[in-house]
Amino acid sequence: MRQPDRPVNLEALQLPPSRRWQLAKAGGNLHHGEPLMGQLAVIQTSGMWATMQTLRVALIAFILVSSLMSRVAWSYDRDKSDVITLRNGDKISGDIITLNHGILTLKTDNIGTVNIEWPAVRAISSKFAFAVERMGGMTYYGVITTSADGTALVVTTEAQSATIPFTDLERISQYSPRFWERITGNLALGFSYTKSSDISVGSVNFNANYRSTAVDSSLSFSSNTTRSRDNDETDRDVLAATVIFLQQSRNFWSLLGSLERDKALGIDARLVGGAGLGRRLVQSTYSEITGTVGLVATEEWVTGDEPARSNAEGLIGADWKIFRFIDPKTTLDFNFFVYPSLSESGRYRGNSNLSFKHNIGDFTIGLSGYFSYDSHPPEGAVEKSDYGVTFNLGFSFGQ
Repeated sequence: MRQPDRPVNLEALQLPPSRRWQLAKAGGNLHHGEPLMGQLAVIQTSGMWATMQTLRVALIAFILVSSLMSRVAWSYDRDKSDVITLRNGDKISGDIITLNHGILTLKTDNIGTVNIEWPAVRAISSKFAFAVERMGGMTYYGVITTSADGTALVVTTEAQSATIPFTDLERISQYSPRFWERITGNLALGFSYTKSSDISVGSVNFNANYRSTAVDSSLSFSSNTTRSRDNDETDRDVLAATVIFLQQSRNFWSLLGSLERDKALGIDARLVGGAGLGRRLVQSTYSEITGTVGLVATEEWVTGDEPARSNAEGLIGADWKIFRFIDPKTTLDFNFFVYPSLSESGRYRGNSNLSFKHNIGDFTIGLSGYFSYDSHPPEGAVEKSDYGVTFNLGFSFGQ
């Protein structure tokens, strides 16, 4: 017969003082008559869950503040003194925003934002700095103007100048020495509710990109919460960061990391970090394909009383972007990553994400979806795979 519960003497446990204090803070939930390590694991899992919830709230607050600061920084526009000369002789003044995939985007005072097909441009000039990418990956930074014969773009810095034939131009983008003005991104919110099943789904999607002369880095956060009639809640949260070290070619190497949580797959938290080698395989007028291979290390905290487990994994991935830069601007981005385990025989994981975004001015409407798979999920996992699709509304900043 089970003895009446009585508190465990925490001083008697062979634990560091800081850990005993955490257990004491749990409110006397340890009792004799129950497996001690199981109780410790439950408290540890609860602590991890509380930490993830706190992190989620902090991230959303940080994202909102960062988006606002970036937006304010970009509200101080250039003076719209850039000049575009068309082949028919017309001249248009404004701010050159980008030349991307054959479309030159110019923001003006009188006629708003216009998109001009690159073959229709005879000359451009600006007193401001731009990043100019040539076919093959070479990138130049400086003030731009057109050569005397009208066949090339001249990029000038304090030390030197470079001449790039118009036919060899890949893209042009604004460049600023100020940190906040180098950031572009999008924040989108989504929600759906079905009365018959009393199921609600909420989502937050954020992505930001920072580019300098040396690195091209990105930060993304996505959160999907599903709540049912019985108040059952399923969460999937992913915070990911990538730093690409730019080379004067289409090849690059990168550092990547992520912090994930997916209750459907039995993962309370997964920390991933590693490095990869990549190449821009295709760069055309309407699409871009990038491939990456690498190695990562993972640390997983599973739902329940199992201890954390470490793993070494390979990385094979690809990213495919499709663009339509004529107004209204539309972007489709699809990526997938496969992680074959190097330390756990027969196990492999996979992640895939899909984003469709349609710009209406600075605002966006779109769809986002994800798919996750684990061939050997932890014991107690509901499924081997998890997927979802949400409709969202958002706004873009810094572009």
